[in-house]
Amino acid sequence: MTNHQIDTSPPILFVDNVLRATKLVHDIRRQRRVAQENKELLKRINRINRTQVLFDETAELYSF
Repeated sequence: MTNHQIDTSPPILFVDNVLRATKLVHDIRRQRRVAQENKELLKRINRINRTQVLFDETAELYSF
């Protein structure tokens, strides 16, 4: 009878294959860029909402 041994050790894990630093840096930069773009868009929307008069309100003011 042969005595077989089962390998129960975890496989060798190469950190570079799992954790790609360049991809993480790219993702962080992209996330910051998107956050900055969203901030600028919110500023524009806020400016429009504060300064623009709705057409219906002007129609009531200047109706003849």
